[in-house]
Amino acid sequence: FSGSRVDSTTVHLAFKAKPSSRMCGQTTTNDIALFVYGTLKRGFFNYSRYLGIAESDSKAVFVGDGCTIESYPMVVRPPNQTGSSGAPQLLDEAGKGFNVMGEVYLIDESTLKAMDILEGVHRGRYRRQTIQVQFETEEGHLRHMECATYFFVAEDPSLQELPWLENYTAEHNAAYVAKPVSEEILSLCQGPSTLRASCPKERTKLLHSMSQMSLASLSTSGSSKGVMSSDSLSPLSEAEMFDQAACDFELLEISADSTEVF
Repeated sequence: FSGSRVDSTTVHLAFKAKPSSRMCGQTTTNDIALFVYGTLKRGFFNYSRYLGIAESDSKAVFVGDGCTIESYPMVVRPPNQTGSSGAPQLLDEAGKGFNVMGEVYLIDESTLKAMDILEGVHRGRYRRQTIQVQFETEEGHLRHMECATYFFVAEDPSLQELPWLENYTAEHNAAYVAKPVSEEILSLCQGPSTLRASCPKERTKLLHSMSQMSLASLSTSGSSKGVMSSDSLSPLSEAEMFDQAACDFELLEISADSTEVF
């Protein structure tokens, strides 16, 4: 789980599935890869209130435990100190801190909106942007993928004085001071799913393709040192190969300087 900083000119990549009556689930939207490192992790407070609800409604799917390719400072202010809830703050200062541990999910667009509200994106608390993450799937395959995550951007000089953390633990979560449940966030985590990856076979193929494209992007930018090569990806079996009549992807290029993922 180590690597070098991704060049700022790297093009962000996503996949949009073309509609087909043979595919399981709806296919008119993008699945978003999300890296969570705090209270949204399985068994933690906001997982049970929000992300876990989305997962139970097939609007989110757990992919695997992961770690950031680059190191970042992650800190936690003591709960109730200057109004702190005890949630972690990930700082966008690559090269400092640790390779942060967390979890990778694929989520649909309404769940992404819910996460934006939870993290206070529009209030200027956190900024959503993409980072490189290496993770292991539930099948034991090592994968590398570009994921959305949230960096703390609100001004707070005191954060620079706090110790850096590699992992937000159950002990941190136990001290978390939660706000009341947001009905707006909860409603976005419920209802009809547009998640393509809710179908296991489609998820396997989608992850494999996204991993290959992410590695190709790193290789092109010259930032692949310390990252597994595309040769290390486990090949798909014939049964897992794309059925072009059922699945056809359009590759979308997303501006590298955008803080919005999709």
